[in-house]
Amino acid sequence: MVFTRLVLVVLVAFIVSLPVGMPSQAYAVIIGSQGTAASPGADGGVESNTLGATIPIPPNPGWAPAEPGSVWVSFALTGAPVPGTSFPPVVVPNGTIVTFHESFTLAPAATHYFGNLIVMADDSTSVIVDGLLRMAEATMSGNTYSTCPDFPIGCLVITRGVISLDLAPGPHTFDFGVAQRNDVSFGLDYAANLSVPEPGTILLLGTGLIGVGVALRRKISRKG
Repeated sequence: MVFTRLVLVVLVAFIVSLPVGMPSQAYAVIIGSQGTAASPGADGGVESNTLGATIPIPPNPGWAPAEPGSVWVSFALTGAPVPGTSFPPVVVPNGTIVTFHESFTLAPAATHYFGNLIVMADDSTSVIVDGLLRMAEATMSGNTYSTCPDFPIGCLVITRGVISLDLAPGPHTFDFGVAQRNDVSFGLDYAANLSVPEPGTILLLGTGLIGVGVALRRKISRKG
């Protein structure tokens, strides 16, 4: 009896503690690579890199299309080759690693934001979220670099990186150590599609759990 009452109290407290003012529909936000000029008003983030301004670039024709809510970016025109040549306007020397950074703040629309951070790069990149390494650069061992690296993270859909996220409201950072390993083009694309559960779904779940608790209490009462 005491146990069932405790379950009911906890479930009611859960429902009452749901954030006030949450939208009637699921809230979603995309944090994606846009280039410095496009960032204000696009995702609220601030983009930078260790070689200067982050800019959108024409992608190499061999790269996969950018993820929804993002564009391919770099520090210079390092993507598509110059017509009639196999090299882009700016060629990045092998062994170069450029760190791209984005800082952003999630609004207090819920206690947590859930989703995936999808990353593509040429040649490859490490991914650091809030100071924690979430995915390392693709290994160079056994790598032919036929189209970017043969292993994640690369510039194709089959070699893209997919990283699960669970972020609280407040400030966050993404850092990408993009590496040039096999000449020619160089670039980065990323998009984090984040959402919070629809309040009606949470309420329905909580109501169902309360119903289970009530039924359990009645069953125990009959046995008593």
